[in-house]
Amino acid sequence: MSEPTDSRQPCTILLPLFNGANFLSQSINNLCKIAGPEDEILIINDGSTDLTKQELDALCECDSRITVHFCHHRGLVETLNYGIENASHEFIARADIDDTYDDRRIAVQVEYLSNNPDISAVFSDYKMVNPSGANFGVFPSAISPELTAFSLINSQRTAHSSVMYRKSAVIAVGSYLPEDFPAEDLALWIRLVDKGKIASLPKVLLNYTVHSASITQSKQELMRRKSLALRKVFSSRPENLATVDKTQVLLSQYKKLPDRNLRILFFLEDLISFNRLTNGLQQRKIMTIVAHQLLSRNLFLLPPALYVLFMKLKRKLN
Repeated sequence: MSEPTDSRQPCTILLPLFNGANFLSQSINNLCKIAGPEDEILIINDGSTDLTKQELDALCECDSRITVHFCHHRGLVETLNYGIENASHEFIARADIDDTYDDRRIAVQVEYLSNNPDISAVFSDYKMVNPSGANFGVFPSAISPELTAFSLINSQRTAHSSVMYRKSAVIAVGSYLPEDFPAEDLALWIRLVDKGKIASLPKVLLNYTVHSASITQSKQELMRRKSLALRKVFSSRPENLATVDKTQVLLSQYKKLPDRNLRILFFLEDLISFNRLTNGLQQRKIMTIVAHQLLSRNLFLLPPALYVLFMKLKRKLN
């Protein structure tokens, strides 16, 4: 993909805020750095109790691109929907208060959506870090529309705070639904796939912070149940069988990427999850694909951490 140009379509960076005072200064500095001169940084303060309006205004007054809306506390789903409705631009980049972003994030995602009008949302690779910045590893995205849709079977590669989507496309499918919380993002991606396409970029544009206060930790069990129910229904779709049949062709897009083997391993995990969620509907075919990929690409000769991943996949098949 070509490098982004200086002249581009503006976007809205949407940041929901509830009791994130400890991360706020870092987040605002990062967002101001990655935003272009015509972009909007839209902060929706969902009734935070750990900082006052005056404190938030003082942090934000340094940059005219920042707009702050104050609301009574009503939860993440309604806060996001309010932000989408009030966004000034068609392209909306989700941001979370405790995450940070590569300088290229906004520019390359805007360029991608501008050049691909059939894509409703674009994600990216992301790095998992702790609050001190220690790297826990990279989650590679699936890249193409077919493989990105198929990766929803596992869901961890379409990180909510890595996405940029079209406002009109999200509104057209009903935006976020309260009953889907805390798996509201996965449910939205599935509805976007119903009506169009989603894709990913093979670039690490997000530093995803893992800590004890993360919603994915505090709501982990409810999220697991909601996510599993969504993935079971999604896995039964005929287009996923078509993806399995086109494995060799679809994986050829990774040929020139230096991390292609890691992406293939994650795709194999998607296959294993598909097999489990569909009660072994295509088990023989999937076992053949997994064995072929591992043998033909010498994926048995893996670093220890990746070999552990392979053994995990193998146990799921048996």
